[in-house]
Amino acid sequence: MSTTSTTSSVVATSTAGPAPAPAGASPGITSVAKSGKSTKVLTQASYQALVSGLQSTFQPTDTFNVPGGTLTRDQIIAQLNTFISAAEATKAARQQWLTAVAGERSTLGDVTPLRQSIRSILQGRFGKEGPALTSFGFSPAKLAKRTAHTKAAAAVKTAATREARHTMGTVQKKTVKGDVVGIAVTPLVASPPQPASGASTPSSPSTPSPSPSPASPATTSPAQPVASSSH
Repeated sequence: MSTTSTTSSVVATSTAGPAPAPAGASPGITSVAKSGKSTKVLTQASYQALVSGLQSTFQPTDTFNVPGGTLTRDQIIAQLNTFISAAEATKAARQQWLTAVAGERSTLGDVTPLRQSIRSILQGRFGKEGPALTSFGFSPAKLAKRTAHTKAAAAVKTAATREARHTMGTVQKKTVKGDVVGIAVTPLVASPPQPASGASTPSSPSTPSPSPSPASPATTSPAQPVASSSH
């Protein structure tokens, strides 16, 4: 029996009896991880099917003329199995990498809150803008620089918000006056105090008598000179 293709041909045509058992079993194909692609498994399966076909149809001594030279069946199978084994090794390494990444993310989730707590403690000691934070691997907070344009825009926005909400300051509230409408207010008038029982009623104060007017000075005649008699 002979098989001819555009790239290879079978030189040996021995067909006596069934093909013997293969010298080495083909590597098994495992499934790929969930996050991987199934194309690799399909590629491996196609090469493994070729290996199985060669083992069941040709003898180990059958040779094939290929671009790389003349190879026996087992030599071709060995090269095909090399790729299948390499693909399995990369899948195993990738699965180990995925497991390591999952472990890394788990530990990162454990230490992230701890780092944030230490950062809060250091900010309380050195301040959020303290340059000393860089020694611990933290970036100091930057103060936002407001330009004149930004300040003017903020002032206009604040005024518009106050106007829309009818917000008034302390001085403006003092100017708002008015009467209460819709509410009847009953004034409370205090009654005069009642005298206690048994207590004497104080007499009304007597009208003071007018004070005597000052006496007018008496009109006196000038003293007459006394004549003395001489003896």
